[in-house]
Amino acid sequence: MLVLILVLSFAGCGKKPSSDSTTGDGTTPISDSGDKTTDAPDNGTSSDVSAEDLSVDPLSFYMDGKKMSFPFDWTDIEDMVTYNETVNLDEDLLQRHLRSVGLTWESQNGQKLYMVVGFYNPEKIETPCSIRNAKAMSIVLNPGTDKFNAETNSVDLVIPHGIYFGDSVDKVLEAYGEPSYQRENDDGSIGYVSYSFDSRRYTVGFEFDSEGKVLRIDLEFDPSAP
Repeated sequence: MLVLILVLSFAGCGKKPSSDSTTGDGTTPISDSGDKTTDAPDNGTSSDVSAEDLSVDPLSFYMDGKKMSFPFDWTDIEDMVTYNETVNLDEDLLQRHLRSVGLTWESQNGQKLYMVVGFYNPEKIETPCSIRNAKAMSIVLNPGTDKFNAETNSVDLVIPHGIYFGDSVDKVLEAYGEPSYQRENDDGSIGYVSYSFDSRRYTVGFEFDSEGKVLRIDLEFDPSAP
């Protein structure tokens, strides 16, 4: 009988507490099991973003799933691009308003896109500013081909209203409405349109190829606008 009592007492001591047990302060202890849920991190792909999340006033866009807004810093794109020219970020100074730098954007999906980024000196004009400390006021995006193929060369880019290279003139006009500026070709077709917002502080522009497809996208911020 004594042995039986001891066995039963040991079995009771080894029993695990139920999952709804609480700690001494009344709170439920955190489980270290593998089914613990956490907020999923942003994996930086366009599947996680939407053109509906973007604004033209102020102007914003996505590059490789990273949201950008004008005016953005050089450091915001530094890890995404390579230079098309010799640039010294610390010694090339902006004493006046603008310096344009030719770059190639190497998207995370392996595709590349040519771009020209315009920087301005956020300090007083008399105060020299390095490109590393400058602010981006414009970005021109160009696939570098007259006939863009979205199936073989699509960087991870999302702009307001979801317009992309290869989209038609009609799709742009439907998305953005009546242009603030329009340039026509010799044959009467539309060659370029742009849209300005917030007293021309922000501008979105589209150049079209001979077939009326988006060939170039311009995004611009005017720091001198009221």
